[in-house]
Amino acid sequence: MAYVRFDDGWADNPKLVQAGPLAAHLWALSISYANRHLTDGHVPAGILDRLVGWSGISQDGEPVTNARLAEQLIAVGLWHRTETGYEIHDYLDHQPTRREVEKRRRDVSAARSRAGRKGGQANGKQTGKQTGSKPQATGKHPEQAIAKPHPIPSHPIPKEGTTPSPLVVARGVAGGESLHVVPDFDGDPAA
Repeated sequence: MAYVRFDDGWADNPKLVQAGPLAAHLWALSISYANRHLTDGHVPAGILDRLVGWSGISQDGEPVTNARLAEQLIAVGLWHRTETGYEIHDYLDHQPTRREVEKRRRDVSAARSRAGRKGGQANGKQTGKQTGSKPQATGKHPEQAIAKPHPIPSHPIPKEGTTPSPLVVARGVAGGESLHVVPDFDGDPAA
């Protein structure tokens, strides 16, 4: 999400006061549009009615239209007419250019990529031989290592009092060997 820069006294700007509150609203929305679409302050004429609708609202006894509000913004010097629409007066004095935004996005993306690679490398060096599938020691001696359960969603750990699946294989680190457990199935879950 990007943000636009407004002076904290923008609503009291004499040009906006002269244009009126509805034109000021259109002006603020046009800045947001230009910033979001990286137009460097250009507002295409065809976009005006998509910025805001004024159905049922009148001003000086006339229905409000964005074309009429645009004329008010031009009259006070907040917009300038172009061949394809309007240019927001002094837009680039207060908002970043398209080139600046794109460069910042590339720089942030590159920095995040470097940080991700660095973090992945550090994680591999930090744990060394240990992986997430091996048990963590809970005591001072390797023989006290207990495998922590990491259930696979399609193979949940059975609830107490239920019969486990016919074959349970656990990998342990006690002595460095793999531990294979095949429970006795005589129908008694306690056996």
